[in-house]
Amino acid sequence: MTTCPLSPAERGESAGSWIRGIHHVGLTVADLNRSLAFCLATLETALIQSTRTLLVMAKDKTMPAALGRIHPSWRTPWVAAIVLTVIAVGLFCASNLVDSVSRLLSYAISAIGLEISVYYGLAGIAVTVAHRKVLLRSASNFVFIGLWPGVGGIFMLAVFVESVRTLGVTTDAVGLGAIGLGIIPLGYYWLRGSPALRRAAGAGRGTMPLQPEGAPGSIADADPPAGPESRPTEA
Repeated sequence: MTTCPLSPAERGESAGSWIRGIHHVGLTVADLNRSLAFCLATLETALIQSTRTLLVMAKDKTMPAALGRIHPSWRTPWVAAIVLTVIAVGLFCASNLVDSVSRLLSYAISAIGLEISVYYGLAGIAVTVAHRKVLLRSASNFVFIGLWPGVGGIFMLAVFVESVRTLGVTTDAVGLGAIGLGIIPLGYYWLRGSPALRRAAGAGRGTMPLQPEGAPGSIADADPPAGPESRPTEA
C-alpha cells in the first residue's frame, strides 16, 4: 500500500501561518496601546500637578498672572496647561532631533531627585518652623506638625547631600543649575513686592495663618463659572 504525502495546505500550515501573523499583529497593537496609555497617564499626572502649582503661584503673584487664568467652562488652568504642553512637546521633539538636547535631558532626568529632595526637604522644615510656637500645645501638634514633617525634611535634605556625592559632575551641574534658576523668579517677584512673599516673610513669628477664602490672590478669587447663576438679574 502506497501513501501520498499531504500538501502544506492539507496539513494546515497555511492556516497556522495566518494565525501566527494575526497573533503577532495583535501583540504589536496591544503593546502600542499599553505604551500610549502609559504616556498619556504620565502626561496627565504631570499636567494636573504642575498646572495647579502654577495656578497657585500665579494667584499669589510669584509667577506671571496669565498662568492663573481659569477656563470658564472646564474650570481648569488652561493657559498653564498649554504652556507646559508646548514646552514638553518642544523638548521631546528637540531631544529626538538634536543629540546635545537629548544628552542634556538625560542628565536632567538623572538629576531630578535633587530637585525633589530639596523641594520636600524645605517644605517639611518650613512646616515645623512656621508653626513652632504651637508644637507643644498638644501631642498631635508635636507629632504631626513638628516631628513628622521636621524629620522628613531633614531626611530629604540628607538624601540631597548623598545624591550630590554619588552623582556625576555633569549631572550635579545640571541639577543644581536647575535649582539655581528658581532663584531668578523668586528674586524678581520679591523685589516687586509679591504679597505672598511678604506674608511668608512677616507671617508667623511662630505661627503661619491660613489665607482667608476670597482674599485677593486666593483660589476663590478666580473668575466665577459662566452660567445662568452667574448672570446679572434684571431689576
